Amino acid sequence: MNPAIVFLLFLMLSCSECSFCAQSADTETIPTELSKEHPTNERGPDKQLPDEHGPDKQDPDEHRETPQAIPDPASANSKPAPTDRAIAAETKPASDQPETSTRGACTLHGESLVAWPHPGPAAIALGPRGWLVTGYERGRKSERAFLVSIANSGGVRTIATFDIRPASSRPRFVPPSVFVHRKRASIAFVDGRGVLRWSEVSLKKTEQRPRTTAIAQGIDARYAPAQYRIGDDRALAWTDGSRGSLGLRVALLSREGKVTKAFNVTTSKMSGAAPVFLRRGKKYPELYFLDARVGISALLRLSFTGPSFSEPSRAPRTPQVMRPISNVADPAQIALAPIAGRLVVAYPGIGHAASSTVGLVFADTMDAPTLLVPGVGYGLLRVAAIPHGAGAVFAAEVPQGRPPSAPREIHIIAATQQSSPGEPETVRLSPSLSIRGTRGIARFPSLAGNHQTLALAFTDPESVRLQRIRCDVHARVSR
Repeated sequence: MNPAIVFLLFLMLSCSECSFCAQSADTETIPTELSKEHPTNERGPDKQLPDEHGPDKQDPDEHRETPQAIPDPASANSKPAPTDRAIAAETKPASDQPETSTRGACTLHGESLVAWPHPGPAAIALGPRGWLVTGYERGRKSERAFLVSIANSGGVRTIATFDIRPASSRPRFVPPSVFVHRKRASIAFVDGRGVLRWSEVSLKKTEQRPRTTAIAQGIDARYAPAQYRIGDDRALAWTDGSRGSLGLRVALLSREGKVTKAFNVTTSKMSGAAPVFLRRGKKYPELYFLDARVGISALLRLSFTGPSFSEPSRAPRTPQVMRPISNVADPAQIALAPIAGRLVVAYPGIGHAASSTVGLVFADTMDAPTLLVPGVGYGLLRVAAIPHGAGAVFAAEVPQGRPPSAPREIHIIAATQQSSPGEPETVRLSPSLSIRGTRGIARFPSLAGNHQTLALAFTDPESVRLQRIRCDVHARVSR
């Protein structure tokens, strides 16, 4: 063949490959290392929150007028809509899909209630006589956090509000943290300078405006703090971004909010983000978090040794790597629940053609994830989990369309473990229960409950709402 023709063919193939590689590079997740230009990381890198506007540029109240009222931190990283073939490829073959059943299906229990008359991400906890909901309220140039109590009868009481000064210049995508112990509740939130603030209030009083204590600065506000109680200590964990990379910190607080002990639990050459406390039948809780990276991340577990950490010997142990998790979304999030004694991890992920998914994996195996939400659209998704009955219940955002700006709804799915003779144990999923709020939109799920009733806190374009749910989660079935 003529050498000139061969050379031209080589150039054509090289250009084609370069175009493909360039397109693939566009679909990669944003690295979790934080820009040094934002030392407090209240904003994070500009690429991660591209469609947000500060209060001087756009009134956040105007967000309530369109289905895009609740902005998406991943909206600027929008990619071309995937083809039907790409979407089909995201879903496993029928033989590999978890078996669904009408057993364990969830149902609504009553009408949804307005917990707070302004939209925003919220967290829910089980209180002594009902439910506690916390979240952020944004005004034109002000911001505050709130804590309300919702009785089983439906009555709503404002327990406390916290003026946030300075206010965040960016919309919120994670809620404050709330933890309940007897007749008191503690709340932790991040202010506009990236300072983690904490306060504890009485649940017997209403309309409180308590003072808060500054715990740490340089917080990455894309990740919610986590709280738990270990003996007489109040444990608080958060994601630090002040050094240009993500690190996990743990502090022990007195009742007055004084830091009695602080730990950097991030190991060498690893990062730490998205902390979650979980107690699984043990005396003390365990702390789970992610070494979040592009491509392959790691799930880590940190065990505690005793009720008090006032002595050096009481420091938490070195974190243990549980398993790798691939294609975790940025910013990362995990939701945990045990099923038949085995820990299950749900996480927002990235599927084929950079579509948004929610995956489900066992923490003690290296099996591929099960898709709780297949990749049918774009934009960041959120997920919540809670143990219930013989299994667990998950609440996950699901896009109603392909664009990142497409409205979301929330699907409630019950999960149990199922075993077959001679085969690995699998997750059995119930049919999903769809939750929508005003204008058909629901976002930012959070779950709490007891053995009888669960409650979902979510936000729509007008308010934070509470929906009670009942799920009949049966014991695992052997085929």
